[in-house]
Amino acid sequence: MFIDFPNEIQCQVIRLLDPIGLISLSQSSRHFRRLINPQKRNLVERLLQLELSNEHGGPTLIFRSRDSKLEPGWQDEAWESMRWACTDCLRLLSHKCFGNQSLLRLGYRKPLPNSDAARMITTWEHRLYWRPQHRLMRGSEEYRLEKSRRELYFFAVTKGVMCDVEGDTAEHLDNLNVSDLVGFERLFEKDFRDMDNDEQLELFDRIALLIENDDCGKKRYLRKCNECRFRKGFLSYTRFAGDRGSRNFPVVPSRQVSFATELDRHFPGFLSTLKSKEPPVESPSVSGYLYSMYMARCSKCERWQEIRSFRTEGLCTGWRHSICRETELLGQDYDKGCCNRCLFDTRGRGKLAESLKTWFVTLLNKRVTGLSSQLYHQFNSHLFARVCRLPQIEAGEWRVLVEQTLSFNPGNNLSLLREDLDLIHTRRRQWKDLVDKAKEIDAENSHHRFLDGVYDEWVRQSDAIESKWRWLLGFREEIEDNAELLVDWALHRDGAAFM
Repeated sequence: MFIDFPNEIQCQVIRLLDPIGLISLSQSSRHFRRLINPQKRNLVERLLQLELSNEHGGPTLIFRSRDSKLEPGWQDEAWESMRWACTDCLRLLSHKCFGNQSLLRLGYRKPLPNSDAARMITTWEHRLYWRPQHRLMRGSEEYRLEKSRRELYFFAVTKGVMCDVEGDTAEHLDNLNVSDLVGFERLFEKDFRDMDNDEQLELFDRIALLIENDDCGKKRYLRKCNECRFRKGFLSYTRFAGDRGSRNFPVVPSRQVSFATELDRHFPGFLSTLKSKEPPVESPSVSGYLYSMYMARCSKCERWQEIRSFRTEGLCTGWRHSICRETELLGQDYDKGCCNRCLFDTRGRGKLAESLKTWFVTLLNKRVTGLSSQLYHQFNSHLFARVCRLPQIEAGEWRVLVEQTLSFNPGNNLSLLREDLDLIHTRRRQWKDLVDKAKEIDAENSHHRFLDGVYDEWVRQSDAIESKWRWLLGFREEIEDNAELLVDWALHRDGAAFM
């Protein structure tokens, strides 16, 4: 049996195991437990190997740096089953627990399946210090080769751009040691110039893939979750450029999720719970917008939640405290922010209802204003359109009506909108009457059929916008009468959920 061999021979075999096998062997008997004596670094290596398996780590995320293409994409449900290792707390956690850079940067990324970087052998040996990746000495041959590989990788993922070297893409090949890569030993400038764009892109991808097969994930042992980074002081406010929160209220960007509107982004699923139902849309022109999700840490309950749980606006390109007066905070005042649950526990249900109502109504009014502008634009543009196609008498009558009608501009005042709608409907009927009158006089004129089509399109578009506008006003009235609905929604959902 293996246990009967001398310890020296056993050690020579043990050092060739993979990290999972090492820990499994150490748990098989007291003898191997004493002999191996696993340390934290060995547990880290085991966790890093586990995250590569489909069973524990889920599907492998493939990221193409050249165009930031993700497979699976941002919207894929596979994200929910993916797990990454935190080498500080030794747990496999979801993507919500990490910043994007901890998942997508080459050194922190999971290696591609079956690549050289994915083949792991334990670093278990009887030595005092553990260095998974030795720092290369500046000026050494190894340092020069590593720097050359980095330049070559940058060349590949930027499609041949080299900021510090003049000349076109083909001339850059002379400045790079491409011949070190297998399969590119005989790549010359002339060969590159003869390639079309697709062939060049394929070449760039092959070069990048060869380097990634070796270098991908080399710094995974440094990856830490947001909570561990916070506790070690890595998320202090002074370390960030831009609006990343504060020392006690850190904000970390996460993946992007598609929402149809800002209301859906900040109150996902809430609109469907109200009595007023959204009118059907025949053919929506826009399926949704990608909004970045932001994970923030509540300074009271110390839980990481999506930034909407702090009644804070998350935009397509950033986030800001700008909606609710309670959250219009600057600098160190970020620390006073707390999640919905903590606001409910400390200041009561009424305060949470007031804050959520103010925020919801403000967002709702923004959307109502946008729809109002569309209605006004439809009306204003039609006042002067196609008049020349009417007969002279009917055209004169329409011009008189136009002179009696002011050009609308909604601005921030929505109180006149109902009166304006009555005028819009009246002018639409008058336009239709003029067209019908012209058709009675000259039924064979093809211009009249064209004007009928213009009218039908005007009515169709205006009615669709108006129905959505009335639907939103119904929402507003329902929330103003019963803000408790927002409290129930906020308290009965997972604050870290994206949808």
